[in-house]
Amino acid sequence: MSTYINKTKIRVMYEKVVDSTYFVDKSGLLNSLIPLVATRQERKQLRIDLSNNYICFTRPRRFGKSINAYMIATYFMKGIDSHDLFDDLMVSSNPLYENHINKHDVIFMDLSFGASSARTYDEYISIITENLMFDIKQLYPEAPIDPKRPVFINLDILSDYLGNGFIFVIDEWDYPLYMPFMQEREKERYIKFLSELLKGQTYVEMCYMTGIMPINTYDIGTPLNMFDEYIMGADDMHAEYFGFNDHEVDLLYRKYLAVQSKAIITRRQLAEWYDGYCLGGRKCLYNPEAVVTALTKNRLAEYWSSSGKYEELYTFIAHDIDGSRDAVAILLSGEGYPVKINQYASSSTKMTNLDQVFSAMVVFGFLTYNGNDGKVYIPNLELMKKFEEMLRNNRSLGYLHTLAISSEDVLWATKRLQAKPVEDAVKLVHDKEISLFKYNDEDAYAAIVNLTYIAARDFYEVTRENKGGTGYADFLFRPKRKDDDIIVIEMKVDDTPQNAIEQIKSREYFKALLPSFGETREYTGRIILVGIAYNRKDPAKNHHCAFEVIDYRYS
Repeated sequence: MSTYINKTKIRVMYEKVVDSTYFVDKSGLLNSLIPLVATRQERKQLRIDLSNNYICFTRPRRFGKSINAYMIATYFMKGIDSHDLFDDLMVSSNPLYENHINKHDVIFMDLSFGASSARTYDEYISIITENLMFDIKQLYPEAPIDPKRPVFINLDILSDYLGNGFIFVIDEWDYPLYMPFMQEREKERYIKFLSELLKGQTYVEMCYMTGIMPINTYDIGTPLNMFDEYIMGADDMHAEYFGFNDHEVDLLYRKYLAVQSKAIITRRQLAEWYDGYCLGGRKCLYNPEAVVTALTKNRLAEYWSSSGKYEELYTFIAHDIDGSRDAVAILLSGEGYPVKINQYASSSTKMTNLDQVFSAMVVFGFLTYNGNDGKVYIPNLELMKKFEEMLRNNRSLGYLHTLAISSEDVLWATKRLQAKPVEDAVKLVHDKEISLFKYNDEDAYAAIVNLTYIAARDFYEVTRENKGGTGYADFLFRPKRKDDDIIVIEMKVDDTPQNAIEQIKSREYFKALLPSFGETREYTGRIILVGIAYNRKDPAKNHHCAFEVIDYRYS
């Protein structure tokens, strides 16, 4: 059995994906790749323009990179028959479908293989080259190759011998760059190795490469400049193949309802937890790994984010590069932060400004970039919880850590109708964020409430209503448990908390929440109305809070 060339085991891996309950057809990606290997006659017949046959997709972990790599190799690879897997998928309608299915020699290389066990760079590269040479000698024993020559020369000789080139499918191209043995000199040698293997080689019919960090991250100049790169957050024509759209999640949710006898996840919760990865601002995608795992386990949790580069992102914030700590406070409040997504760095030591820090967070999948307003956001509840966890567990983050810890106390003080802890917390946040927000600004006040009640997201769906009258922020806390309290917060400037409560009552904001608990069960919790007010003429900048409880039953 081969290690790299026409590795038939890849078909088994993709077959498991196709046969799974929550399979989503992403074979439309092949429609963009087949023209790259089309013959001259096929291009002429179908009027296909010549395109760059070097493509690199960079996405966070668990966004479908490897599954797509399995799919591509399984479709093109010689030595197997994949019709039973693809005949019912989107790619089967391609006019060149039959011409190229299982008609090409494929070199599939997962470059994370061997990296963890290698002690030195030379040892790692030897694992690759020796396995590749073993494949050549095993599969083509009559080929006139010379083991003493570099592997790329032997591939050129083999290509001439076979009369055809190879499709390269390279997964995790940047994985070795994070290994302990990779210092700057070794990184340069590695990039040179990939360049010699791929760049300008006539035996390369096409190269499909994936990774997490973009190639231009590493300031490597021209060695790998032949690739067209498609990065996380870009509004490109291929983005839909690395994540789930609303329609695809709708279909998966119907399957979930059909196979789960005790389905407990709502469609709305799937969006709240796992949606929100923008494609340049035009539309958003769901995290595919998280959606499938949640539906399979019938439980909402932080499935994907636990596999991300949490430690490195913590380092960025802990070092407070260019004020990143304060900027994270804005993101935690639910607001966006303006960023120019055009700079990347491979390690925290190279980070010098917020554009670099937040660009890296977008690449890793911890933030999303909205091209419509040029801002980054925390995309969903799964990631919001990851940020909150980071704050609670690290005292070195200073006031952000204090804020995360005290937020739980503020929530419980609200449930106990204790005004002073709420007043003190809101004032503290308002005073602390004076450098970030302008006093009396509507969005600033909304952000302050969000920061004060960070812990509420564990127990509530928190939404902000449109302001009305002199109210600056109306917040509805929808309990996740049917016997928990509904909380409605109205904030006012130059007014009283009592008037804020009267406005809540007159507009009956809370009634919009009640039917969501269903008509078959009586709502047993309380409705807590919270009024918070601030007077701009008060030199002490004190905040005042008042409560009222409504005894309301919905059945």
